[in-house]
Amino acid sequence: MNSRGWECLLVLGVLLTVGLSLSGIVRQKTDRALEDVRELSAGWYRLEDGRRFAVQVPGTVVLEGGGDLVLYNDSLTDADQGATLTTRGAVYRLQIALGDEVLYAYDDTAFPRNKQMRAKLDCNAVLPEETSAQPLVLSYEDPGDGRFVLAEVYLGSSSAVFRRHCAGDAFTLLIVFTMALMSVAATVIALYLAKVHMQDRRFGDVACFLLLCGAWCALDSSLVQELSGQSPLVCYLSFYAFMTLGIPMLHFVRNTGEMKRFRSLNGCIGAFWGC
Repeated sequence: MNSRGWECLLVLGVLLTVGLSLSGIVRQKTDRALEDVRELSAGWYRLEDGRRFAVQVPGTVVLEGGGDLVLYNDSLTDADQGATLTTRGAVYRLQIALGDEVLYAYDDTAFPRNKQMRAKLDCNAVLPEETSAQPLVLSYEDPGDGRFVLAEVYLGSSSAVFRRHCAGDAFTLLIVFTMALMSVAATVIALYLAKVHMQDRRFGDVACFLLLCGAWCALDSSLVQELSGQSPLVCYLSFYAFMTLGIPMLHFVRNTGEMKRFRSLNGCIGAFWGC
């Protein structure tokens, strides 16, 4: 094997070692975050014709006649005062209440989200000072087929819940960081080639694509959505970052070989800008 082959193997080995190390750190942070919160999985039930039916959370509930699903839990104590409850249920337009007091209600009137976008959102509610005298109520809107896939419900301090959310999106943020580094590297290569009069615009196209893809992944993550208060601005930026991903890809194709002679590529690029 020549020297260039050994150099490539060395670079791949270094990248693999760094990737495994970062994966181990992410796994440790995730385990630590899960230890700081407790899962509220016991004591859930629903009422039907005045009768209680136990419900397993997490789990799946199917209502034969359809309709909304309302779950109750009476296991809260005074020790849970001021704790933060977190779960995922925006796909069913979740509402969290303690007795008659609504603590959280999903609302997307400012930016309507599709089912896939809602499924990744965390729903958080801070419990008031009086918790033991009132039942915890989770209300799920009928998806149309009466089938509800219930996510885990966690309780913990606000900082512990936030750390858990950070750990949950750690892999996504790692991918975003990697894309940012690759985008910088592609930009540096493009500038260097231009300096030595060997300009290749495809490196600039790759850098632009990686930057847009990283921005979309970051803005679409549950953590950024939570930090922004599910701001419509973040949603719009995420949407347009995704919609413009095709533009640098088409530029890359057009700048490859003799592809410039196909004017249809210019039409496709214009169509993307117009959309």
